[in-house]
Amino acid sequence: MLYGRGVATYLGLGSRHRSQEEAIKILGHSLVIDPKVPETRRFLGALHLENGRPGHARAMWSMAVEARPDYLPALAGLAALDRNEGSAAARDRYARLVELDPADGDMRRAYGEVLAEAGQLAQAQAELNKVLEASPDDLRARRDLALVLASRRAGPELVTDLEEVVRLQPDSVDARMDLGAAYLGVGKRSEAEAAYDEVLRRRPRSPAALKLCGDLARARGDLKKATSLFGKLRWIAPDDPRPVFLLGTAFYEAGNLNAAERWFTEASKYPGMMGEAYGNLGVIALRRGQPKEAQWFLSRAAKRRSQRALVRYNYALALFSNNRPEDALNELHAAQGLEPNDAATHFFTGVVALRLRLLPEAERCFRDTLRLDPQNEDARHNLALLEPLVRPTREERLSLGEAGMPAQPARVEIEKGP
Repeated sequence: MLYGRGVATYLGLGSRHRSQEEAIKILGHSLVIDPKVPETRRFLGALHLENGRPGHARAMWSMAVEARPDYLPALAGLAALDRNEGSAAARDRYARLVELDPADGDMRRAYGEVLAEAGQLAQAQAELNKVLEASPDDLRARRDLALVLASRRAGPELVTDLEEVVRLQPDSVDARMDLGAAYLGVGKRSEAEAAYDEVLRRRPRSPAALKLCGDLARARGDLKKATSLFGKLRWIAPDDPRPVFLLGTAFYEAGNLNAAERWFTEASKYPGMMGEAYGNLGVIALRRGQPKEAQWFLSRAAKRRSQRALVRYNYALALFSNNRPEDALNELHAAQGLEPNDAATHFFTGVVALRLRLLPEAERCFRDTLRLDPQNEDARHNLALLEPLVRPTREERLSLGEAGMPAQPARVEIEKGP
C-alpha cells in the first residue's frame, strides 16, 4: 500500500501533489514495514539517481539484487552505474543480464558496446551481430558494429554494415562520409567518390567532402573537377592555406607547372607557410631543369623546415645538380636520420658517396636500399659494380671509370602543404 502511495506521489497521480522528496519518505517507510521488497528498493534507487545521489542508488539496487539475484531492473541499474564509472564490473553485469534475458536487444547491444570499450572486439562483434540478426534495422547497433569493424580493420564487412546504415538513415551526411572512408579502405575509389558526391549534393559547403572528393578526382586525372572542388574549398575557407596547396599540387601533378607555380607563390604569403611553399617551388624548378633557382628556394625551405626529410632530400638533389656533392651528402645524412627506412634516400646517398669515391659508404647505402626495396634493380646494378672495387682480387682491379657511372636518382616529390 505504501509502495503504491510513494509511486503515486512521485508521479503526481490522482489528487496528490508531485514531490520526489515526499515520495522518498513514503517509500522509506514502506521498507521499514517490508525491507525485502526489491521493487521498492529499485524505485528508491531510481529516485536517488535522478536527484544526483548515485551512491544511494547503488546501495538500494545492490540490496534489491541481494534479495533477488535475478531481478533485472536493479541489475540493469547497477550495470549502467558501473559503465559510467568505467568499472570492469560492467562487463560481468551485462553478461549476466544477457544470460537472464537473451531476447533483450538493448542489454545485448550495451554488452557489445562495453566489450568494445574494453578492447574485446571479436566478442563485441559477435554480440552486436546477434542484435542485428533479431533487429536488422537497429541503427545504433549498426553504428556500434561499424566502429568495431573499423577498429578490427574488417574492410568488406564494414562496407556492408555502413551501406545498411545509409539505407536506414539516408539523410545522414556523417553516415555517407563514413561509408566513403570505408570504400577507400577496400580500394573502391569510384564508389567512395560517388559517396562524397552525394554528401556534396546534400551539403555543398562540406570542407571534408570537398577535399576528399577533389583528391579522388585528382588521382584519376580529372583536373577540371579537382580544381573546381579545391576552388570552392578555398572560397569557403579563404584563411586556410590547405586549398591553395591542394590547387598547386593538382596542377603540378597534371604537368601544368606555370599554374602550380602561381598557386605555391600565393601559398607562400600565408603566415608560417613559406617553408612548405618554397619547398614546392624548388621542386618545380628542379623539374624545369633550373638547379640554381631550385637551390635558392630549397635552401630557404630547409632552414625553415629542417625536420622534414623530403625537403632535405630535395635540397640535396639541387646541390648535387649544382656540382656540390659534399654539401648534398650532408643533407642526405640529415634526411637518413629523419627517415631511416626510406629506400630512395639510401639510394641517392649511395650515388653521391660513389661520386665522392666513398666506396664503403656507397656499398652500405645500396645494401640498405635493397634491404628496404628488394625490387630496386638500379641499386642491385650499382652494388654489382662496387663489389670488385671494395673487395678487389689480384685478377680484377677496376677503377671507378671502368666500372661505369651509377644510375642517377629520379625522385622529385612535392609536399602537399600543412
